[in-house]
Amino acid sequence: MRPARRPPLLFTAAFTKNTNYNLGGFMNSLPVQIYNDVNSPTTAVVNRAWGAALTLVALILVLNLIARLVARRSRLA
Repeated sequence: MRPARRPPLLFTAAFTKNTNYNLGGFMNSLPVQIYNDVNSPTTAVVNRAWGAALTLVALILVLNLIARLVARRSRLA
C-alpha cells in the first residue's frame, strides 16, 4: 500500500499567512506566497504563483551570476 501524497515540506526563515500593507510589518516570504497561491482554486491566483516562482528563479539566477563574477574578480586580483 502506497502512502498518501503530501505537499512538499517548505522551510523558510519566517512566514506569515496574511499580506500586510505596512512596509514595516511582517510579510510573506516569496516561497510561502507561492505555496499558498498554488493551493487556491482560482486560476488567476495560480497564475500569480507561477509568476512569483519565475521571479524567484530569476532572482536566484541573477544573484548566482553576481557571486560568480565577484569570485572570479577576486581570484584575478
